[in-house]
Amino acid sequence: MVKVWFCFDGPKVTRGGPAYELTVDECERKLGLTQGGLLTDLSTFPKFNVRSKVGEIAGYKYVVAEVGEDEAAPASLLAGYYYLQLDPEEVIESMGRQPAQPVP
Repeated sequence: MVKVWFCFDGPKVTRGGPAYELTVDECERKLGLTQGGLLTDLSTFPKFNVRSKVGEIAGYKYVVAEVGEDEAAPASLLAGYYYLQLDPEEVIESMGRQPAQPVP
C-alpha cells in the first residue's frame, strides 16, 4: 500500500503515522500520483523549507506519497517519495473520509 503523508515546513516534517494508505491505482486516480512527482528514494524522507520556524504552528502544507518496492515495480514507478500537487484539505475532500491521523 502507498502511504500518504501530510507534511509541515521546517525540520520536523510530520507527526504520527500516515494520513492514508491506498493502492497505487487509487493514489493515481484520486490524488494524482505520477512518475514526475518523484522527490527522493526511500532512504531520506523529504523536507520542505527546513529553516522555517512555523512548522507545526502553520499546520500541514504538503502531501507526499511513499511508494515502497512492492508497489513500485508493477506500477512502473520507482520506489520513493512522491510530491502530490494537492494540499491536505484537497486530499481529504478527494478521499471523502477523514485521515487516520488528526490534522492540526
